[in-house]
Amino acid sequence: MAVVACLPDFDSCGRLVHMDFGRAQTLIDTLQQASKQGIALEQVLPMLTSNVADLLKMQDKGRVFQGADADLVVFDQSFNVQDLMALGKWHKREGEMLIKGTFE
Repeated sequence: MAVVACLPDFDSCGRLVHMDFGRAQTLIDTLQQASKQGIALEQVLPMLTSNVADLLKMQDKGRVFQGADADLVVFDQSFNVQDLMALGKWHKREGEMLIKGTFE
């Protein structure tokens, strides 16, 4: 999956020591672990979608509604990504990557 965030590590003087990256796979791992622990999808999903969109004041993200950006993820029963649409374009269909980003 693609890189989604920079994670800088600074020393006590504020100097950059190391740069790492947050990975989108962490979100999938979170869903899988929550499922294994019996936590309902309805309880976990807002933490990864609408709550984040609300916090970042992104009105067209985090929910499905007319006029939104059309970002959708379709999972199989094990929460593996089967289909992915971003900004109305399919990036992955039936498990096959159609569009790849810089870090793939």
